[in-house]
Amino acid sequence: MKYLNIACGNIYIKDKNWTNIDFTTNSPDVIKADLLKGLPFDSQTFDVVYASHFIEHIPKNEVNFFLTECYRVLKPKGVIRLITPDLEFLSKEYINHYESNDHE
Repeated sequence: MKYLNIACGNIYIKDKNWTNIDFTTNSPDVIKADLLKGLPFDSQTFDVVYASHFIEHIPKNEVNFFLTECYRVLKPKGVIRLITPDLEFLSKEYINHYESNDHE
């Protein structure tokens, strides 16, 4: 199995089955690439494409291109997993802090 970890930051998986990629890096274990210009891999390379807390940072008009790229590098019957913030949780936290005058 081949796994792609998109926008991994400083939290990446150091394993021969994983490919880690991000816009900036100081690690030789992470490929540096502009993720909004396309993924620098051949089509149908990965069994799993994973991105955690990245999609919400993509400009709205570029999300479709990013998703198309994710599916392009994904093997047939592969899995894509996108982790996003929990808006309900964040909204409740904001309201709780606001109501308790804990704005900081």
